[in-house]
Amino acid sequence: MSHKKSVAIICPTYRAEGRNNTARFMGAMALVDQVLNNSSDHDAYLAVVDDSPKAHPFLERMAAAHPEKIIYIHMPDKNDIAAKYRNDFSAAMNLVPTDEAIRTSPFWQRRIQQMEGWAKIVPFEDSFAAKIDIRTHIHNNRPTIGTKRNVAIMAICERFGEPDYIVSADDDDYRGPTYVEEITSALDQTDFARIGKYITYMSYPNEPEVWGTYDLRLQKDANGHFYPDDDLFAKPLYTSEKKDDGSFVEMSMKGWWSRLAIGAWDPICNEGALHSWRYDAWKKGFDTFGGYAPTNMGDDIIMFRELTETFGKSVTRGMVPFNGFNFVRVADGTNASAILFTEDKIDGELPAWAESYIEDLKAARRFGAVYEQDSVRVADHLVKTGQYKPRKVFG
Repeated sequence: MSHKKSVAIICPTYRAEGRNNTARFMGAMALVDQVLNNSSDHDAYLAVVDDSPKAHPFLERMAAAHPEKIIYIHMPDKNDIAAKYRNDFSAAMNLVPTDEAIRTSPFWQRRIQQMEGWAKIVPFEDSFAAKIDIRTHIHNNRPTIGTKRNVAIMAICERFGEPDYIVSADDDDYRGPTYVEEITSALDQTDFARIGKYITYMSYPNEPEVWGTYDLRLQKDANGHFYPDDDLFAKPLYTSEKKDDGSFVEMSMKGWWSRLAIGAWDPICNEGALHSWRYDAWKKGFDTFGGYAPTNMGDDIIMFRELTETFGKSVTRGMVPFNGFNFVRVADGTNASAILFTEDKIDGELPAWAESYIEDLKAARRFGAVYEQDSVRVADHLVKTGQYKPRKVFG
């Protein structure tokens, strides 16, 4: 009897109080819908690790209703982890660096020193808008994004066994019905894979929506390195950040993909929300240096660099062939980093699945949803009927 392969979908999340978190609520809800209605040839498991002040009521409800598919861990304070998580996911919780562990553990002392080194080049953009010092992240009360990714993977291992693949997911993006299948097909040939072309959707309060396309065309040379092709340099590069006049900030494509930048960071490792790995590649990194870096920025690209520097070309990487749009990145003003796009229109038809999810998002905004209450109504409807119908619930 052949082994049915499994995929771990990992989602670190945080919703700041006082912000409009509509996109994050709706994206996480859509992610659950996709896992429950998975039509791929693989078993799909979802682990969400959340350090928001308040738990996500929809995710709590769905994890309780479907423990065979979904794990939800609410961990707002790394020094005060609920007993139920320590009991159910002891190995995963041991990956969270408490203040005492940071003071006394040689492993964490060494990891902090490594982050001090990476802080010299992360973020690698000199013009990055926010002042970021990744050396400080591990000392916060909240667990870092990198820690949450490692915890999510280990929690899936503890409950469901070691997966074959790891697919990253941000809670404010949307994935099409073939996304996981296309990613895992690529990972059958390589250790690391990502898509290069996708739809962008910018939606800010009291402003017209803007659809776009990001088309990252990379070519692999005989040395195994990836470079943008010449056609890419002829395109503009916009970001979701706004100027004072309301227009989007435009960057220099040649500046963004300068020779120096390409030499420092393989272009294929940009955009951690799109990273996917074979589990055994992540496990090699975890056993060697601890997996994802304990930071809130660059945790994914640092792990990529640490893996490729440690194991060289034995860590294979590749782009997922474009077979139609299967991903939408959403910008609504609450994103931690800018969303990039190369065209301010969709290069082709808007897929029905993308239109449906965005209509759900817009309906939630029109409805003025109170998520602590209304997301539970959506969850109850989904548990009762098996159908994800937020617009029907919202009215």
